[in-house]
Formats: sequence, structure tokens, C-alpha cells
Amino acid sequence: MGNKDLCIVFGTRPSFIKLWPVWRALRALGQEPTVVCTGQHDALVRQHMSILDMPVDVWLDVMRDSRGLAETLALVIERVAALLRELRPRLVVVHGDTTSGLGAGLAAFHLGITVAHVEAGLRSGHYQSPYPEEVNRIALDALATLLFAPTARAAAQARVTNPVGRVEVTGNPVVDAVRHILAGERQEAPHERTVLLELHRRESFGPGLGAMAAAVIEGAATLGYDVVWPAHPNPAVQGAVLALHGQHKNLSIVAPMNYQAFLECAQASALIATDSGGVVEEACTLGTPTLQLRDHTDRPEAMPIFSWLAGRDPAKIRDLVGVALDNAESWRRQMQGRANPFGDGLAGARIAGLVKEWLDRG
Repeated sequence: MGNKDLCIVFGTRPSFIKLWPVWRALRALGQEPTVVCTGQHDALVRQHMSILDMPVDVWLDVMRDSRGLAETLALVIERVAALLRELRPRLVVVHGDTTSGLGAGLAAFHLGITVAHVEAGLRSGHYQSPYPEEVNRIALDALATLLFAPTARAAAQARVTNPVGRVEVTGNPVVDAVRHILAGERQEAPHERTVLLELHRRESFGPGLGAMAAAVIEGAATLGYDVVWPAHPNPAVQGAVLALHGQHKNLSIVAPMNYQAFLECAQASALIATDSGGVVEEACTLGTPTLQLRDHTDRPEAMPIFSWLAGRDPAKIRDLVGVALDNAESWRRQMQGRANPFGDGLAGARIAGLVKEWLDRG
């Protein structure tokens, strides 16, 4: 068990990746936080532990007893609260906009424990897009004392929600993680005639998810590009995968990749089509153009140089895939020399320094 004064609590694969640089930097400063995983993405987190070496001290296994968002949130609050009563930390660090992050933040807040929110201030301006993440992140910003924003825009929005919290612009630690994992890799490797497809957001579930995927696949096929789809294990995604399996010669459906393999695939691809905000951040770091398959974005900093907003209409997506692939190389040239809007790879050290300062001041 780590330092009982300080806990890091997370539940999903993206949160594990983005909190790893923070944990690493805290250790370099002599801090050894207790690391807690709720188990929201149990298998995916365990898969990535061979790539990123952050140990988990406590597993809470909430998904074994959960049947929906409300039940998952209730279990996270209950089990994190029980653990925090035992440990009595002074500070709990959570990340992003997940059910695990919100539940852990609420548990700490109700027990009078200070909350630090990594990736504070993101907003799309629409409560249902992304759902439920937009409301989760607003609630976390409201209850946090330390708010670590990835960009100046996010910091301004965090201050509107929480004018009394300490808001700091730190950059996004995903940039740190990407740079660490691909250190020594050739950044200018030749790009394959491949489109990387990543779809998993809850608001995409249903017939729309399969229709968007088919639009990307068909748009890529018209220009002779293959599509690689690492299929998320969520049953709603798997249903769309099964419906499309064997229907398109240019589609390769693969199991979820470990993080290094995913980054290497993303770096080599001509284009990424995704409904994931985190993938947009990674693509900005890798220099790969993206189409955001969403109606609203919470990462507008990436537009229009690094990313386009394609919406969710299949006909529009199909056309934009063709336009993007026709212009992919000129798009990449525009990206070269531009500062990454999500940071310089030092976010973990900045966040760790601010956490240690808070702990030292008492």
C-alpha cells in the first residue's frame, strides 16, 4: 500500500494512461500514492499494465455487480467511500469525466477529503453529447479544490464552474504518455493506405454506430484504403461489429490493442476516424489527421489544423472521408511545426509538483 495521505482513483483505460505520468512524476518527488482501480475497465487496464508500470494497490471490481450507469455510480461511491474511511487520505486525485472519476470524487467530497481533478474544464456545451461525460466533468469541476486544465480554454471554463478552486493550466498528460511509449520510434515513418476507426461513445450506440462505421469503410474503399477497427468490448459496439463482419473486403476487425500497438497503428495510418476525444489528443501528438464522428466537440483546440468535425450523418461522413484522404498529406504538412494544442509532454511533472506543494503546505 502506498502513501495513505494521497490516493489516485481511476477506473478506465484512458484514465489509467493519463494518470500514469502523474504517478510517475509523484514518485520522482518522493511521493508514493495509493493507487485504486474501480474495475470499470478491468480487462483493458490489466492489458495496459505491461506497457505502463503503475501498480494497482486496490481493485474494487464494481462491474461484477453493476447493470447500468446509475448502479455503477452507486457502487463506486459506496466502495470508494468505504476505502477512504479506512485510509483517511488528505487528497484524492481523479481524472476526466468517467463514472469512476465522478463516483470517487463524490465519495471524497462527502467525507471532507480534498479532490484534485486532472483534465478539468473540458466542455462541449451539450449535456447529451458526450453522454454522460459532459455532466460528469461539470460536477467534478464543481466539487474539486485543485483543477488541472489541459489548455487555457479549459481553464477558463473550469473557473466559470468553480470560481473558488485553484485552476492551473498544465497540459494533458496523455502527451507525456505517448512521447514516452514511442521514444526512439521514427516519427516520419511512411504512412500506410489505412484508416484507423475508433468508435465507442455511448451516444453513438444503436443503429447509428454501425451506419457511421459503414460510411467510413465505404468512403475509404472508393480511394483504395483499408480500414482497421480495434473493436471495443462493450456489447453495443460488438453488435455493430458482428453486423458488418464479412460485408466489406477493405475492413479488418481486430481485438483491442495494447497501447503501444495502438499508437504505432495510429501513427502509421493516413487518417483516424473516431468519436473519442482522447484519440484526437493522441493523434495531435502523433501528427495524424482525424475526423471527429460527433455533432459537438470538447476538443475544439484541435480544429481546424489537426482535426475536422464530421458529425454523425453517414452520407456526410462518407464524403468527408474521401475529402480527408485526398488531402491527407497537405493536412499533415500544415500540422508540422504547429505546437501541440494539448501540451509539451511535461504535464505529469507540473501536476505532481502542484500536488506536492499542496501536501507540503498542509
